[in-house]
Amino acid sequence: MPDHFSPRQGRFIILTVVVCVAAGTLSGILGLIASLLYEPMLFYTSMDPSIAPYLAYIPQVGIYWGATSGLLAALIWCGLLWRRLARGQTERWATWGWKRGVLVGILATISLHTGLMLVTVWTTVSEMLVSTSVGMLFGIPAGAILGAVCGAICQVIVDSSVTNHTPLDPANGLDA
Repeated sequence: MPDHFSPRQGRFIILTVVVCVAAGTLSGILGLIASLLYEPMLFYTSMDPSIAPYLAYIPQVGIYWGATSGLLAALIWCGLLWRRLARGQTERWATWGWKRGVLVGILATISLHTGLMLVTVWTTVSEMLVSTSVGMLFGIPAGAILGAVCGAICQVIVDSSVTNHTPLDPANGLDA
């Protein structure tokens, strides 16, 4: 990491914070939606009255677990972004962003549904596969769109740095 702090690094730090907040918020909302879908299914799959008091906590678990999954996925995406910047690879950010966004969207979706399944005590493999597959219908596009938008923002930052003649130097992190 360089000893000085440049305006360009500041822009990438702001981008990192924006990506993390956006992914955490979006994943928290999707986690709430997913948890609301799990709740009614419990009544049909389990007649055990001992779990009824715990049903009130499922939406909260969906929000918090979803936000945490999204935040962790965003941190992975941003880590890949910083690594690419450090290597001096700066072309086609939107394409790079959505491809990595799909991967971290899948990761966040699997993490969210695994957590919800543990809380709702589902035991059958078929129910796990169905719920995670349905979740992918949301997680993959969310990761792809967020990755493409943030990749496009990154492209603007890189292009503005190039027009300002601020070269990348992989030896010291981001800037010369």
